[in-house]
Amino acid sequence: MRRDDQAAVAAPGDAAEADALVFVPSATTWRREGAPGGLSLLERQLRQLAELGRARVVLLVPAGDPEPVVRVPQVVVSVRRVPDTARDLASALAATADFPAGFLALGADRLVDLRVL
Repeated sequence: MRRDDQAAVAAPGDAAEADALVFVPSATTWRREGAPGGLSLLERQLRQLAELGRARVVLLVPAGDPEPVVRVPQVVVSVRRVPDTARDLASALAATADFPAGFLALGADRLVDLRVL
């Protein structure tokens, strides 16, 4: 993962230590270009997770996709590669062997109402 000037980065793929696993199905979920208010869906989710005190996040990214660049200083982010065939949250989770004991699982291509979390 490229380190942005404010992003905290953990060791790659520490899924067993994560507070949340977020599937990133495409680069459009983390790119700011064209995003409402200049904030990508992934950045919105990471900020929501930080508000909930879930600051250790593993991004599940298909193997052929570029690594996300995020700017959320309150969140420690690591990347775990999943097969290119994983194109939804369920298949990405199925490709992840070591889940944490209790965690949230989200798809970065969905808008989440904080009241639901």
